[in-house]
Amino acid sequence: MKRSIFFLSLLCSMMVACTSKKEAKSTGDPIEDLVAYLDENPSLDSDTKTYQGGQVFTTIFEYNLAKPKGDPVKYIEEDGKKIPWDLTREVEIWDHTMNAIQEACSVARQCYHKESHARNRDTIYYAIAMEAMEGERIQGIDFTATYPNGVFHGERFKAGRALTFQAFGDDEWYSGDLEYITRSEGKPEQPFDVQHLVHNLDFLNQFVDSVKIYDVSYEYSKEEYQEAYDSSMNTSVIPMYYFLGDTIFQPRVTGKLYVVPKENAKKVGKWLQEHIIVDYVKAQPHTKFSVMFQEGKGWNTILNGKGPEYNTHLRAIQDRDGRYNILFLEKIQGCYLIPDNWAHILSVKDHKIEYVPGYEPK
Repeated sequence: MKRSIFFLSLLCSMMVACTSKKEAKSTGDPIEDLVAYLDENPSLDSDTKTYQGGQVFTTIFEYNLAKPKGDPVKYIEEDGKKIPWDLTREVEIWDHTMNAIQEACSVARQCYHKESHARNRDTIYYAIAMEAMEGERIQGIDFTATYPNGVFHGERFKAGRALTFQAFGDDEWYSGDLEYITRSEGKPEQPFDVQHLVHNLDFLNQFVDSVKIYDVSYEYSKEEYQEAYDSSMNTSVIPMYYFLGDTIFQPRVTGKLYVVPKENAKKVGKWLQEHIIVDYVKAQPHTKFSVMFQEGKGWNTILNGKGPEYNTHLRAIQDRDGRYNILFLEKIQGCYLIPDNWAHILSVKDHKIEYVPGYEPK
C-alpha cells in the first residue's frame, strides 16, 4: 500500500508540472552542491526539512527520488487511451544524485557503501561522514538488522556533516531516500522565545484579508492519551510528546485556529515558513525548538518550542478545500492530545465535537 501511494504521488507530481532541469551554482563541495541541486529540481512533493535548536544545532534534509528502469517514457491509461509519461527528468535527477554521492565518497572522512542485485531485487546503501564533530569520533555502522528487501540499516555516523542514501529496485522502478544531516555546537541551550511567533500571528490578519480566528479547546482523558500512544489504530487523535511515569498529562489545551482563504493559502504558508526561518533557525538556533517543513504537502509546518515552564505548539497545513489552517497552542505543560482533524475542529469535550462553522464532516 505504501509503495502504491509513493508512486501515485510521483505520478501526480509529474502530471501537474514538468519543469526543465536547473543547475545550481557550484560551491566545490559535492554534498552541498547536491542539496542545492535537489532544491532546484524537486523530484517528488514530499521533500522534508527539519531544524532542531539547542546547544547542538541540527538540520535534517530529506529527499525522495524515483526513476523507471529501461525506457524513461512510460504510458498510462486514461479514458481508454495510452498517454505518454516522460520521466527523463526523473532519470537525470537520479543519475546526478548517484554521481554526486560517489564523488562525495572519494573525499569523505569515512564512507560506507553496500549493494546487492540478487534475483533482480536491487538494494543500495551509502553512509558518508564528511566532517567530524569536536568531542566525537566518527563511528562505523552496525549492519545487523535487515530490511525485507535486503537493505541494511544501522547506527548513523556521529559527524558534523553526514549523508545516508538507501534505494530499492524491482523489475520496473528504483525508489530512494536521501538524508543529509549537519550538526554544529555553539552557545549554551536557551529556552524557546515565543514572542516572535505571537507577534507574527497577531499581524496575520493585517497581512492578508478575510482571515478568520477562532478560540479552540480540546479535552481528553489520560486513558485516551495512553490508548492513542500505545496503539496506531486510533487515528482520530494525535498524541503529543512521550508519556513517562513522571510526565505531566494535560487533559485540556487551548489556543487559536487561524483559517486563511484559498486565494491566500500559498502566500501565507510561505510567509509563515520565512518568519520561522528568520526568527529561530537563523536568529536563535540554540533555543529549544524543533520545526519541520514540507513545502510540497500543502506548506505543512510543525513547530514545537520548549520554555522553562510551558511548551508551545504550532501546526499549519493547507486542507483539501484549499484553505490554509494554523493551529497555535501556548502555555502547555507535559503531554496532551489534539484531534487529527484539528483544522476543522473548535472544541472537543466529553466526546462531543464542535466544528468550524460551515464544515460538514464526511
